[in-house]
Amino acid sequence: LTADATGSNVTQAMVRPEDIRVVRAGEKAEVSVTGTVRSIEFPGSAMRVTVETDAGTVEARLHRENVEGLAEGGPVTLGWKA
Repeated sequence: LTADATGSNVTQAMVRPEDIRVVRAGEKAEVSVTGTVRSIEFPGSAMRVTVETDAGTVEARLHRENVEGLAEGGPVTLGWKA
């Protein structure tokens, strides 16, 4: 995840896809990013959700019940522990 597209002060974070969750209205996360859902796939035991953000592309692995209400092209906020 690259935070600065200009090339200066670039910050990267490595987060395991299974540690990312959808942040619903009224919820908080230690770290969060907002973006647009690019794809929702079901490759196996978890849903793979790809989100395009200002900081880059984020891939999350979510349980099926946590994907409810998400749609390709729609907005989403993802969060994780710092």
